[in-house]
Amino acid sequence: MVQKSGSDWRSRTLSEVAAKVGNQRRGRYASRLNIEIPFGGLLALLTEAAARRECSPTTYARRAMMSFIADDLGIPFETVAQLDPRFTGPAGNNAIHDPGGELGGPWGIR
Repeated sequence: MVQKSGSDWRSRTLSEVAAKVGNQRRGRYASRLNIEIPFGGLLALLTEAAARRECSPTTYARRAMMSFIADDLGIPFETVAQLDPRFTGPAGNNAIHDPGGELGGPWGIR
């Protein structure tokens, strides 16, 4: 039986995990939110709203969240948009760099 020293196996495991995460597409992002949306009503509305702004449902949800963050914290939407400037079109690929938050129309809370 091989004995594992306390820090040895931990550091090896953490290194292996870090290497695998670093190779993933989303590795540079600190967190990934998983939001379950039931098929039907809410998903249909999200899809329609995103289509009207000519963006993917993911971009729509991200931009809507950013809009509420800006409004709740009393800072300009453009300031928040610079922190995550991705804007993805309806096909859901080829993100466009949009640090001004101008694509998809106005995102301010009325």
